[in-house]
Amino acid sequence: MSGGVTNLDAIKSKALSSSSSSSPSWRSARVAPVTSAKPAVKKMLWSAVFVEYCKNPLTIPENIRYWHDDDHIIIKDAYAKAKVHVLVLPRKPVDKVTDLVGEAGVRTVEGLERVATTLLRTLKAENAYLDFKMGFHVIPSMSQLHLHVISQDFCSPRLKNAAHWNSFNTGFFIPPEEVIKTIREKGSFEKTAEELKKYARMKKVPMVCNQCSQVMKSVPMLNHHLGEHFTRKVKALKGM
Repeated sequence: MSGGVTNLDAIKSKALSSSSSSSPSWRSARVAPVTSAKPAVKKMLWSAVFVEYCKNPLTIPENIRYWHDDDHIIIKDAYAKAKVHVLVLPRKPVDKVTDLVGEAGVRTVEGLERVATTLLRTLKAENAYLDFKMGFHVIPSMSQLHLHVISQDFCSPRLKNAAHWNSFNTGFFIPPEEVIKTIREKGSFEKTAEELKKYARMKKVPMVCNQCSQVMKSVPMLNHHLGEHFTRKVKALKGM
């Protein structure tokens, strides 16, 4: 994606035309029931599968395959924590956000943000009931840098514990503009051991609803509460 993403057609025109199956649609992340299907990956650490995907996008399982070009890939999160949850990755090797340094690091984040912003235009057009945000986990569970693009309903059977919730709804989740700002001010997004401990503790704080700030005492209570928010929002937008 040399020179950045300029429009949706520019991205769609490169979409996995070499796949033996029909080309994955840029419009394939519309709201749908979250499935439990898992990619079949053999002889590889699960935490390292993204590295292989970036080397060879045709190894990406069809159920999460979305789009790629020479510089980036987009995949659906196999364990989606919301109705729409996709990941944007650079194909060049970068392990995690705290490895980003200097102008090269800034350019990497800017490239990811451009692709995600273009994607969001389609997602928002197709999913009128959903709001979105994008960001990085300071301490990711998977190797290879990836930018989450996730809808804010968080209605998913994959949302199973407080750590899942807090990883997207506390300072543990860092927007790309904050990463860029930090790199430009400090030269890198590197964190000390003490800073990383602070971020790790964020996953253990009380769960607070992202839509009304109510504290949730359990994950089942949170899931029910979020479902009610989503139902009310859909009814309001439909004028019911």
